[in-house]
Amino acid sequence: MRKRFAIAAGAALVLAAGGAVAFADSGDDRSGTSTTKTKTVTLPTGDKVSVSPNGNHTWQPGEGRKGKGYITPPAADGSKDLITIPYDRMDEIAKGEEDPRRYNVTELLRSGERDAAKAKSLSHKKYGRFLPVGHQKKSVDVQDVTITVTDRDGKPSQFGFAVYINPQTDDYGEIELDKNGQATVQLRPGQYDFHTDTVDDNDNIVLGITSVTVKDKPVKATADGTKSNPVKFNVDRPAEVIDHGLRPFSVRKDGSNYGILNSFGSEFNGYLIPNGDDKHKTGVEAAPHLIGTDPADPYTYDLNFFETNGIPADPTFTAHDEDLAQVERTFDGLITKDPTIACNNVIREGGAEFASCELLEVKWGTKRTEYVTPGADLTWYANALIGDPQSDESISIEGSAHFEAGPAKAVTGKAPVSFNVGGTYEEPILTRKGDKMSMYLPFMDNANRAEVIEDFHTIKGTAVLKRDGKEIGRKKLTSPFATFTLPKKDSGTYTLSTEMSHSKDYTPLATKTKVKWTFKSKPTSKDTPLNVSAVAFDAEGVSGGYADVKKQQNFTLDFQAQEGAKDTKLKKLTFEVSYDDGKTWKKVKVKVKGDTATGKLKHPKDAKFVSVRATATDDAGNKATHSTVHTYGLK
Repeated sequence: MRKRFAIAAGAALVLAAGGAVAFADSGDDRSGTSTTKTKTVTLPTGDKVSVSPNGNHTWQPGEGRKGKGYITPPAADGSKDLITIPYDRMDEIAKGEEDPRRYNVTELLRSGERDAAKAKSLSHKKYGRFLPVGHQKKSVDVQDVTITVTDRDGKPSQFGFAVYINPQTDDYGEIELDKNGQATVQLRPGQYDFHTDTVDDNDNIVLGITSVTVKDKPVKATADGTKSNPVKFNVDRPAEVIDHGLRPFSVRKDGSNYGILNSFGSEFNGYLIPNGDDKHKTGVEAAPHLIGTDPADPYTYDLNFFETNGIPADPTFTAHDEDLAQVERTFDGLITKDPTIACNNVIREGGAEFASCELLEVKWGTKRTEYVTPGADLTWYANALIGDPQSDESISIEGSAHFEAGPAKAVTGKAPVSFNVGGTYEEPILTRKGDKMSMYLPFMDNANRAEVIEDFHTIKGTAVLKRDGKEIGRKKLTSPFATFTLPKKDSGTYTLSTEMSHSKDYTPLATKTKVKWTFKSKPTSKDTPLNVSAVAFDAEGVSGGYADVKKQQNFTLDFQAQEGAKDTKLKKLTFEVSYDDGKTWKKVKVKVKGDTATGKLKHPKDAKFVSVRATATDDAGNKATHSTVHTYGLK
């Protein structure tokens, strides 16, 4: 069986770094167990944070909030919770006028909350000013360490952000600055880095790392914002910075690093305080997004700089086109007129645990050149959102890739689309734990092994579960998520039949999907992927969601057992096509080799859409039948 390798290499490193996005079952059918997919939380500001299982997250500013910056600080309790705090809410949180728990995205999702302002179930963790804090170790062998933090003008920063870390012992915590921009914390002997973050009234953001050595006397130190220098980016072609991330970091004893990610738009000015020769390793990661100034020749720069020799006195970061990947990206299209926004972001192995970018408008059927930092340790995510970003009714597209320097090509949002079990973040879509069976059915995906398409529009449908021919569960579907509660210690041969349809208003593709699985199962003590499969369908000559009705098409079928299930082999395959929206079906001859089949389609001259149906039986006796009405159009 050929499984998707979508982000196989990247997923391991991403999850190792960004494991905060491991959500528990909240009881909501949309959360499920291991069938959890991309989730979105609306912050009290109206900004939306969407998180996919691989640790990638995108930021959608609320109405009238484009360009507002935010910080993503590591939780001080070691939990790796994803916390995103907009700059313009830091004062309110510091004054106690707003609850910092409403900005802990991970905790909100764990509790099944999607609207932070209205959330009733908030974190029970102990909090400092901004962050959840862990148990502080008591020790008599401590000294007072006083840190003073100033902004660019030398003024005290009462509402700045500050944390400390001992890179050798991993002892770290949040400190709360007073009205004089000072804080005192008791620390044991050792080397400490104070990470500081200030924003002044002129939208100047000053970041720095101030190192101190604690011995047998009190220590005083200053994070002096007047010594900071402006961050600049140099590229070969004229371009404007639209947003960027900055993250000064300390290198821990084990080689990993710790830092606060700041993401902000062009309205803000970024500054770094140089720290000279380090007694231990510090550095800075910068991830700017730039857009070309020539509308007739669209291009972007999506870059990642990773400096490990401290924070430089001249934080000017330069990238030349010849050293970058020059990606020709086509925004192909899914036959939709809905507005679409897109952006690229990156997760570096050993870099920031979370990546983000601001989604900007794009047009389907267009191309642009994307200059991208290359490297095997960089996983780039091409994100697109079809629909109103302020609504939950949308389609999410996420592709992933590693790039080498030089020319490359990439496509976003390509038909044919149909049901399959790949492209879902390498996660299973039907699982069982004890007497719970949970599903997530990706009915609008494509055969691109490096792209995931998820439709979050409301659907209409039913799911019926039978065991040994007897119905034991029935669900009315408004989304592709459902959880069945089985009779206690239930086992046998199960048949799960689902039927789903959606409105044609936003796209005429994948308007109706049917899936029927027959498989064996018994109670399990842990979340277990069940032995179900699908047949991924791809066809040549499809562009913008359409193919030429006059031309014969080659197609490919790829049998796929779901991720984590038994690696079964294809035993029998039937493929059918319909040109009347699934009313009648015609069997198509295919040539099968292993888990792959190929064939040709010759379309009726008056056909408008191609619909497909596949039936596959594996060598363990499990059977799958699924159909998609309107997998692509003809003209």
